[in-house]
Amino acid sequence: MDVATVNISSKTFANSAHEKYPDAYGLLSFKDLKTYSIDYALTSADNAKNVDLKFYCMGKGSNVDSEPRLYSINAAKSDEYKGSNGAGLNTAAVKNRTMLAKLSDFDYDNATVTSIASEISASLIVKEDLIPITEGDIIAFKTASTSAAGGNRIGVMRIISMTPSTGEGVLKPGDTTARVLTVEIKFPKKK
Repeated sequence: MDVATVNISSKTFANSAHEKYPDAYGLLSFKDLKTYSIDYALTSADNAKNVDLKFYCMGKGSNVDSEPRLYSINAAKSDEYKGSNGAGLNTAAVKNRTMLAKLSDFDYDNATVTSIASEISASLIVKEDLIPITEGDIIAFKTASTSAAGGNRIGVMRIISMTPSTGEGVLKPGDTTARVLTVEIKFPKKK
């Protein structure tokens, strides 16, 4: 099983990473267990197939914490993720429809290939978005049939932390949506 900790940027830094998180872009690849920029996804169909999720923060006003969310590439908000040429992620040649579900009774710490296969039913992983998400959430995912990671594969991740949207430690003062999400992913190897 592959296990990785990955930082994912919100829309603000989706195409150009923040200096404190130089490898954190806005699009998560389950194949590579790392993030990529919008420009990468817009370059070719093969690149678009290699991005599975995006991290989004919904602004609620100045000095009010933003609402963190996860979206499939195919789901809402893709038009807000712009490449350096102004094109939106919604124009990508392929838009993976990764499915998600929050888990309440799954033992993430002791997760194995067997427990993921036997305790997480694909029929429960049916949402293209999770609104809101919070630190500690355990999230099951099922890759899209078009994903470079392989179609309909199931894995699990835990939200470790998020940078603050207000107060001390904000990444971009005045922009409550500028955040970085840290997740740990457990993904059984492709058969």
